[in-house]
Amino acid sequence: MRRIKFAVMAGVLAASLAMTACGSRDKAEDTTNQTTGATVETTTESTDGTTGATTDGTNGETTDGTTEGTTEETTEETTGAESKEEVSVEDLAAAIKEAYGDMYLPSMQVDAEMAKEMYGVDTTWHEEFFGEIPMMSAHVDMLLIFKAADGHVEDIEEALANYRDVQINDSMQYPSNMPKLQASVVKTYDDYVFFIMLGGYPDDQQTDDEELALQYAEENNQIAIDTIENLLK
Repeated sequence: MRRIKFAVMAGVLAASLAMTACGSRDKAEDTTNQTTGATVETTTESTDGTTGATTDGTNGETTDGTTEGTTEETTEETTGAESKEEVSVEDLAAAIKEAYGDMYLPSMQVDAEMAKEMYGVDTTWHEEFFGEIPMMSAHVDMLLIFKAADGHVEDIEEALANYRDVQINDSMQYPSNMPKLQASVVKTYDDYVFFIMLGGYPDDQQTDDEELALQYAEENNQIAIDTIENLLK
């Protein structure tokens, strides 16, 4: 009988120990699961916070600021370039006429087709053109202004230089006009090409002295050159 009691008590004790062990294991698993969940949530929140700060704080603001600054600088540079190109051939001619006053003798306008026939400058070589020559054949004063098309500055220069050479060397001229022809100039500033032969006639004493007459003609042409440089430089 005593053996039976001991056996029953031993069985109860074993069952109690088993239940205690299972309870401890379950608590350990619950604790592990809670800890893992907290770790995952913390990591996710930290990652989201960092990403948001990087995108909004660094990339967004820096990119926007750089773009706006670049746009403003480009706009200013473009505006400055356009301002320089706004000088038309008509504006240049008006300024030159004003500088000479009564000494400006050309009075008959030349169009682009006439310039092609008379001076060898093709109409496709320029974007703008102004030309005036004297109405009286006894005079040689003239002003030609070309705004060259892209790649045609040298073509216009060569055509005008050829015309000048022919007038000096191979044409019949009044003696009083020779100093003007010899002093005539082809000048280029950026895309603008000019033929300048302007100014009054010297008095009788200077006309008799070829050297003085040439100097007088060169000084008269310089009036136009100075005016052009003030506008384009």
